[in-house]
Amino acid sequence: MTKSRLTILILSVIALVALTGVLVYESCLPGKVSSEHSGAVSDAVIDATENIESVVGGGGESTPDKPSLSDKMKDNFSDFTYYVRKGIGHFGAFLVLAVFATLAFLLSHVKPFPALLLTIIYGFFFATFTESLQLITPGRVGAIKDVLLDFSGYLVGTVITLLVLLIIRVVKKKKLKLA
Repeated sequence: MTKSRLTILILSVIALVALTGVLVYESCLPGKVSSEHSGAVSDAVIDATENIESVVGGGGESTPDKPSLSDKMKDNFSDFTYYVRKGIGHFGAFLVLAVFATLAFLLSHVKPFPALLLTIIYGFFFATFTESLQLITPGRVGAIKDVLLDFSGYLVGTVITLLVLLIIRVVKKKKLKLA
């Protein structure tokens, strides 16, 4: 194993363990605390939207007949926070988790097919595990649809990582042929 592959493997494992810990921690937070975290993320997204609007135009000049995007988000805040929480908190977090898991499993000395199978099993197990933790956490509810959303994000992250690795492999082969 080359030094760069070993470095990527070590960093992937560290990131995988850290993100796994964060997701378990977040799953064990009581409902009220979890809602506060979701609200902070939603507020940050609204602030970012207002900043973008001020740069590209349309911000600060909303009228009743033509509200700005950030005004629309504020008007529909409960819907907005729901989608932010689901999109970032579930799909996005598991997408990132999949990137590190896929790299960690593929770069360890396991053959590609078993490594990919382990990656997918890990993703499904972990999505189920985090939602199961919420069943025993006060003020939280584990949901099958959240397991499916988590696992969907995980599968997308796995596919993206595989595509990037495939592109890297093809580019390297073409460079070798040209040399």
